[in-house]
Amino acid sequence: MARAFGGTLYAPRYVNTKVEYITHPKTVNSSWPDGLLFKYDVQTTPSKQQPIDRCDVWRQMMSSFQRTNAHIGGGSLRIADDSEQLNPCRLEEPIGECGGQSCKEALGEICLAGSVCGCPVGMRRAASTDVCRAVETWNVPLWVIRKENKNLVYNDSFANPMDTVYKVGLSSTITSTMV
Repeated sequence: MARAFGGTLYAPRYVNTKVEYITHPKTVNSSWPDGLLFKYDVQTTPSKQQPIDRCDVWRQMMSSFQRTNAHIGGGSLRIADDSEQLNPCRLEEPIGECGGQSCKEALGEICLAGSVCGCPVGMRRAASTDVCRAVETWNVPLWVIRKENKNLVYNDSFANPMDTVYKVGLSSTITSTMV
């Protein structure tokens, strides 16, 4: 990523890229069967005179990838052709017809991926009949060491959200800690 940002206007301010997690791309779009989805932070030096515009960072980063034929920093990793769907500044699709149904403007719904009505980015709801409400999200680390009397030991299955070990371990851990 450092080489990718080296060819942008943000090169002098770029410090590091911190990967938060890696997951299957189907967690974002069910039509993406292959690859890995990286959730990461771009770290830059602060500047009061020139605050970072995340939309411009995205445009600069994607331009850098285009110059290297979709290879990250000219290396061996290649981004997907439809990565633009992940653009944090992408204009949302209009309210109305959506995959044979009509989105409910009163609930704040928008059409997602041209086929399903849901809440816009940064908003959530408990049930499909509830109004979309703005939410704040933050990462919370939690170190879990034991399930009942059994010590937990990490293996690669815990990193795979599609694996049964991941699903069973996560659901039972959350259920038991919430009670």
